[in-house]
Order: sequence, then C-alpha cells, then structure tokens
Amino acid sequence: MKKFFLNFLLFFTLVYATFYILQVVQEIPKKKKLSKKTEKNFIKWTTFKKEDPNVIFLGNSKIYNSLNPIIFDSITHLNSFNLATGSQSIIESYYYLKYALTVHPKIKYVIIGLSQGGINEIDYYHSAANAEYLDWSHRWDLVVNGLGLYGICCQLFPLIKYQGYIDLFGRTKKNIIDGVWIKGYAEDSKTMDSVSLMKNINKNRAFTDTLFDQEKIKYISKISAFCKSNNIKLFFTHAPNCPLIEKYYSFEINYIKKLSESYSIPFFYDYPMNMYSYSDFSSDVHCNKYGARKYTIYFSNWFSKLNN
Repeated sequence: MKKFFLNFLLFFTLVYATFYILQVVQEIPKKKKLSKKTEKNFIKWTTFKKEDPNVIFLGNSKIYNSLNPIIFDSITHLNSFNLATGSQSIIESYYYLKYALTVHPKIKYVIIGLSQGGINEIDYYHSAANAEYLDWSHRWDLVVNGLGLYGICCQLFPLIKYQGYIDLFGRTKKNIIDGVWIKGYAEDSKTMDSVSLMKNINKNRAFTDTLFDQEKIKYISKISAFCKSNNIKLFFTHAPNCPLIEKYYSFEINYIKKLSESYSIPFFYDYPMNMYSYSDFSSDVHCNKYGARKYTIYFSNWFSKLNN
C-alpha cells in the first residue's frame, strides 16, 4: 500500500510538473505582450483602474465588440467604460460589478449584455485570466464563491486551467488579441467574408438547445439586489447578430425579455435589423466597428430617453 501511494505521488508530481512546464511555454506569448503592454486583459483592467466612470458595460465579447464608450458618452454626456470580457458569464458579471464599485464608487449605471451563452456557460480559462487583475479578496470571492471547486482547481492545476487551450508553440493563444482598444471597447475592422458567414449560418441552423441554466439565472437576482442597495440603475441589452442568423436567436431575446420584465429591469433589443448587413460584422455574432457604431447609437438614444 505504501509503495502504491509513493508511486501515485510520483506519477502525480510528474504530471503536474509536465503541465506546469507547458503552462510556462504557453505563457511566453502573453509575457511578451505584457512587456509591451499590449495584452488584452492588461489593457482592459489597468485602463479601468485609471478611469473614473459612472457607467460600466458588462457581458461577453459580443458586448466589448458592440458598445463604444466614446459614442455612448457623446450622446448621453456620461463617462462610461466597457468592462465586458471574453466569454464573461453572468456569475463573473456579478463579481466584477462588486469589484468595480470598490474601485469606482461613483458608478451609477450598469448595462449588462445578456445571452444564452453568457448565462449557461463558464469558460474557466478566461475567468482565471481575468481574476488575476482583481485584488486578492475579490479574486478569491469570485473563484471560491462564484466558480466553486472547478474554479479553484483552475487556479491551482494548469491541466484544468488550460483545457482546450494548450498550444506548445503559442501560435493560437486565445487570450491575446491585436487591435484598437478604447475605454475597454475592442474596435474591430474585420468584415466577415461570405464563405465563412455561410459556414457559421449552417452551423447555427443546427442549434436546437433553447434551455437556460436556472441556477445561474439566480445571479440576475443577486445583481438586481446589489444595484438597488447601492442606488445603481440596472439595464439589460442584447447585442445584434448578423441579420441572416438573427431569426435563430429569437427564442433567446424572447426569454431575456420575459426575464427582464419579471425583475422590472429595462431591456434594449429593438434595433432595426434592416439597417444591418453582413459587412457590419466581424463574425456571425460579433459586430465590427461599423456595426458597433450603429448599435451604440441606437442603444444610447434609447438609454437617454429613459433617463431624461
């Protein structure tokens, strides 16, 4: 029994050491970006700490590609920051909001982009990458109370943290992106080509899962209660998809609309899809800078009417 235990311990140590080395290799591109101050999470969080916003946007990449704070501020005369992050779940939105208010207590408006993926899914790798920029107490509040045991394991074990992201040569590192960043907003000039667009449309035609994780939806109640207790006005929105696939997401908008009504939270989704074309998108579900301009103008005018 003792020999078995020692062999198991040796095996575990070798496996852990192997993936620790892989982590070091995998982090090389990130380290280079950090040294140049061009790594996306570094830009997002360090810029946020230097700003003094009274409005923040939360959500996943659909929001950080779609809401331009410069345009929003020019219409509303407020000072906003886009704190949406890649694959941000509703759980992360709650803990980022708690952290944001300690950094900037003047925050009075919170806009959260909701989607089925943002409610149902957690990308633990992205969560761990963003948690690095929170202070110690908020980081472990997110990891322990929000992400739970799997989140803790992602912090401690590279094998779990980098599941699906290991690339020995660092060629496709997913938490690094080049481009223009404006107050947390990623300005993307890419236009989706028709071939790639049709591939994604065919993929989304097969999308049949219309269920929402009821346990994670409870975080909407937490966010609502937190905002009320801190005298913050809360708004929900849903960024547009490419017009050719928008119909496949009607269930998503209808569900979020009913959810918003149940909590008496204003929800913006009524953007005129006939004003969009595939040239306004960098992917089937991400606006480029042209689509973001349209969407931000529609949203900002709606927001201004509600608050005047």
